[in-house]
Amino acid sequence: MSRPHPGAGHPNLRRLRVAVQLLALCATLAIAFTLTAKYVIVLSPLHGLLALLAGTFTVWTVVSLAILVTTALFGRWFCGWFCPVGTLQQMAAWLGERLTARPRSRVSKGLRWKYLLLLVLIPGSVLGVSWAGALDPLSFLPRAVGVLRGQFSLLPGVIYMPTVAGAIGALILLAVVLASAAGTRLWCTHLCPLGALLGASSGFSIAGIRRNEENCDSCGICSQSCQHACIDSKKWVASECNYCLNCTVVCRQNALQLGIGRKQAGGVRYADVSRRSFVASLGGGLVLPVLFNRRVVEARGVDSRLLRPPGAVEESRFVHRCTRCGACEETCPMAVIRPSLLEAGLDGLMTPRLDFSVGYCKLDCIQCAE
Repeated sequence: MSRPHPGAGHPNLRRLRVAVQLLALCATLAIAFTLTAKYVIVLSPLHGLLALLAGTFTVWTVVSLAILVTTALFGRWFCGWFCPVGTLQQMAAWLGERLTARPRSRVSKGLRWKYLLLLVLIPGSVLGVSWAGALDPLSFLPRAVGVLRGQFSLLPGVIYMPTVAGAIGALILLAVVLASAAGTRLWCTHLCPLGALLGASSGFSIAGIRRNEENCDSCGICSQSCQHACIDSKKWVASECNYCLNCTVVCRQNALQLGIGRKQAGGVRYADVSRRSFVASLGGGLVLPVLFNRRVVEARGVDSRLLRPPGAVEESRFVHRCTRCGACEETCPMAVIRPSLLEAGLDGLMTPRLDFSVGYCKLDCIQCAE
């Protein structure tokens, strides 16, 4: 077989990707551990979209939606280059590959699951029951970090107490990392709602991997190196490519290159989603909020344990607007903002409340509102 030309396949660009990933991971953990989780959570395009659908618009909404717009133009760069949870999964996969034998990658039918999950979660944000924020990787990662931060506080005079939401976030993160030891980025490819949103946006981007049909000998080595299991000898799913560039580097025929233009490397734009699955998921997303959306104040009065953070709007609007991201819980210096369980009913599950059994609310503090 002919050898690729010197520098073919973007090896230096792949090294840059690894460096950017590690830098982004370290920066994210440092910010979440020493400052506040809100600076991580508000970068999520999913959080920005949910907040916008719930009627909330801030400068951070602009920042997060800018990531979504650039994804639509240039592809799913955020997942492969900046997402800290994705980097943790790759690190776990790197160890798993050295401990176990991995089968050849192929396009998984499970790629469609995250899109179906997103179809269930998005309507809730419009109809008043938003749970998607709890599954956002840029939300459960800071919550998991908060568990450690409670044990190793670096800021004097600030109280950190792990919450139920933090414990759930830590368990989700642990499960995601362990799953990636068995299969690279299983969370990203199968269940991540943020990945589904970015994938749906990137299907018609002007950038992507280009394949030279004349040079390609269908050896299949590209499928073995693919992080997202989006290519095999028969199919190439453009919306799942996160620009890891592994396939371009390992290609022995120099048949794959990163380029600009509408022409893709081959295959399909999106993962297979049947019409029946689409309708069923969207229907479930419309029905579930109606079943769970019970206005607690109107139905049974104010629960004595249900005290909302300062400046909260009236209860029905509060439950509608809250995305359950956990930013206010993580930023509270007195640790009195805790996630509600059944105090607010099923529609208010995981929304923030004040718990004065663990401390008090400082009258001159507005960090939760910010």
